Amino acid sequence: MRRLMLSCLLVLNALPQFASAQLDTPVPPALESWVPWVLNNVTSNCPRPIMEDESKSCGLPGTLRLSVTPDGASFSQLSERFTRGKIELPGSSDSAWPVDVSVNGAAVAVLPGDGGPVIYLSAGSARITGRFAWAKAPERLRVPAAMPLIFSKDGVDIAAPEREGDELWLGRAQSSERTADALDVQVHRLLVDGLPMLIETEIDLQVSGEAREATIGPALLPGFAPLTLNGDLNAKLNPDGSLSVQLRPGEWKLHLSARAIQPVAELTLAPAIGDWPAEESLSFQADATLRSVQLDGLPSVDPKQASVPEAWRNFPAYVFTPDAKLRISIDSRGRDGAAPNRLSLNREMWLAFDGDSYSTKDSLSGEMVRDWRVGMQAPYVMTRAQSPDANGTLQPLLVTKNASGTGVEVRSTAVNLSAASRIDRTGSFPATGYSGTVESAQITLNTPPG
Repeated sequence: MRRLMLSCLLVLNALPQFASAQLDTPVPPALESWVPWVLNNVTSNCPRPIMEDESKSCGLPGTLRLSVTPDGASFSQLSERFTRGKIELPGSSDSAWPVDVSVNGAAVAVLPGDGGPVIYLSAGSARITGRFAWAKAPERLRVPAAMPLIFSKDGVDIAAPEREGDELWLGRAQSSERTADALDVQVHRLLVDGLPMLIETEIDLQVSGEAREATIGPALLPGFAPLTLNGDLNAKLNPDGSLSVQLRPGEWKLHLSARAIQPVAELTLAPAIGDWPAEESLSFQADATLRSVQLDGLPSVDPKQASVPEAWRNFPAYVFTPDAKLRISIDSRGRDGAAPNRLSLNREMWLAFDGDSYSTKDSLSGEMVRDWRVGMQAPYVMTRAQSPDANGTLQPLLVTKNASGTGVEVRSTAVNLSAASRIDRTGSFPATGYSGTVESAQITLNTPPG
């Protein structure tokens, strides 16, 4: 209660000029008897904001009007001091120092403060004016965050100036050596076999010069319908398959996904528009579970040398140009049911101390085309198996037993698993123990010491 009344009385006492009439006393008669009690132990007339800490504000910065031109800037401000003290000004010693500063028409000295230039004023209202002079405008100007701001640049009012803390963004200065407008475009495509076929297009742009809009293409191939378009820049896909892109200096990427409207037997490129490159890279991701296809008509290229995106470098890549035609022929549909599973084995074996059994640790990789089970034939017994998940973390697999022996079920054509097994050393036994075709095997036998 005491703090609340103190704040109210100090505001009334300190701002008589803002009252609706010039009263003989700044304190209403109903509160005069409270003045001694409220002002007990008060050493200044600076008001303290309600519901805040014990800090006081002895000066109120008024609205700063700042007008910037290429040659300099001018400013004006109406401020209020409740006691003699300092008022911060815009500017700083490292970017711009205010000159020709006056208060109510009289010149005043500008002194360095903790954060920037300051002037000292007596209690009361003050109209402050000044200017900046520079040969080259700075990109940023220090303007205390507590100052309300009305900002104009080159005679145009900026409704929402960009401010970050005590910094006001003025924009990049015009340079006498203007960077020439240039655009370098690289295009990489991935054709994904499927029903329907999909094509992913990655567009890399290196931009210099002024911000501008450019039309480049063809981004969309004939016979395909767009699915998604995203990336670092604002872009629009035009009906002719070209892109209208809002460019700005820097390195950027755009990504376009599309699907085939009908079965694709051949692919061609439309003539380049704008700064579109004369050649592209085209990678192909086959789907052996669907069909076997042959591509011809395009020269092959090393994916790494062609700067193909890292995720696509396991696929064959080709050079795609407007004067070339990619032909897609189907050799067979579906998988060959008679083809065996093809596996590669790396095994370590340990002979038991009693010499009656072996323990094995296997790393198995390859391709599954049928059966969908990695099994071991007797007398091998699989005791444990694990396989990496999408994040590369090994996950345990359930080992089961059927009439053929022990093993694990797989649900992917690509096999990558680790397995442990044991075998009794009685009579003869298969070299690897795995069902299916093991195309290559490397086996290391470890015997007990001595």
